[in-house]
Amino acid sequence: MERSILFFDIDGTIIDERGYIPPSAVEAIHAAQQGGHLCIVNTGRPFGHVDRRVKAIGFDGYICSCGQHIELDGQVVLHAGFDRGQSRAIVALNRKCRLNALYEAEDGLWLDFNDPLPENVQRDRARFAADGLITTGSVDASDFRFDKFCVWESSGSDFSLLRETLRDTCTMIDRGHEHFFECILKDYSKATGVRFLQERCHVPPERCYAFGDSTNDLAMLSAVPHAVAMGNAPDAVKAVCETVTEDLHADGLANAIRRYGLI
Repeated sequence: MERSILFFDIDGTIIDERGYIPPSAVEAIHAAQQGGHLCIVNTGRPFGHVDRRVKAIGFDGYICSCGQHIELDGQVVLHAGFDRGQSRAIVALNRKCRLNALYEAEDGLWLDFNDPLPENVQRDRARFAADGLITTGSVDASDFRFDKFCVWESSGSDFSLLRETLRDTCTMIDRGHEHFFECILKDYSKATGVRFLQERCHVPPERCYAFGDSTNDLAMLSAVPHAVAMGNAPDAVKAVCETVTEDLHADGLANAIRRYGLI
């Protein structure tokens, strides 16, 4: 069988918010690999933030930080992030805009919030601390820098100023809930990661498949001819996909891989 590449979002596609990974998903991924196909994680999370249970599955590669960090067969083949000067300037701008901010790099997570921390951020912070990542560092440290950042609007905040100031520097992804935006370097996305590995591995576009459930998967899902929305995905995601499968808890991932004849 001709080799294909399968690109997988993590949260809501492979693993749920409680850390459950369907055994059928793991079995299907392994079966696809045994058939000669490449299985690649494609996530907004930095590589260091990827859940150990997901890494334990044994993927062939990772596209992380929305295309800014790419690994293949255990080797880093691309990495991009904001330098120290840019990082300091963005911290100052977010404070001027009164935005809650979360800064992410491979080795840690930095928080600069006006409001109480959301429950999901508290959960991630605790998990990252248990994994040995930085969770209490200062954004005012002289060596502070990050790869990507997220912002939440709060009372009195001015997101429009941030958008206008960084329009030539960042792509800002509206995550569609709680006034939450994910911000990455311009010219990078989950789609650029797809194209990078598709070309590097010499796999034609028609042999590329993607599986996702969230609005931040839209770039990835639009970059391949065979896009699959999980059953729990919003309508905006389902609308760009070739097919819709069952949700994570109903073996949706395994079912979709099987329907495409990849296992």
